[in-house]
Amino acid sequence: TKDKVIYISTFSKSLFPSCRIAYLVLPKKLLAQYEHLKNKEGNTVPAHLQKIVANFMESGSFERHLNKMRKVYSRKLKFILEKLKPYEDQLQIDGALAGMHFTLTVKNGYSMDQCLKNAANNQLKILPFYHYDKNQTSVKFILGFGGIPFSKLNDHTNALINSLCL
Repeated sequence: TKDKVIYISTFSKSLFPSCRIAYLVLPKKLLAQYEHLKNKEGNTVPAHLQKIVANFMESGSFERHLNKMRKVYSRKLKFILEKLKPYEDQLQIDGALAGMHFTLTVKNGYSMDQCLKNAANNQLKILPFYHYDKNQTSVKFILGFGGIPFSKLNDHTNALINSLCL
């Protein structure tokens, strides 16, 4: 409302990863400056794909898709959190309302190396948070769950518990 927010995003997660359409929403006074820039990024997205996404949005289908997917992700997250509840003395969950991922801090004394070795033994791919924050010293991971089919969620959650919990 105060024209102070710049919003940058893509449709890669909300539609499909190969969509490769990004967008920028600027306050009005910055938009005018942006339109006069000489070296703006060139448009590499095919026109037909832009038209398909525009039609998808104009028809209301995109909004219906987002609402449906919010329910799917909410159901997945609820399942994971319920399975992890007995281990809340060993695991600290943060950012669970952020979308399709959350962070998990291991509080039981396991080292980063131990957790990563356990995860590999359980065929689980987990990403240490220090990839995003080089100053991170705790045993912390960022976990995405959006791409895991619900039919495999139990196995993935069990692998997570077996990897990070005593």
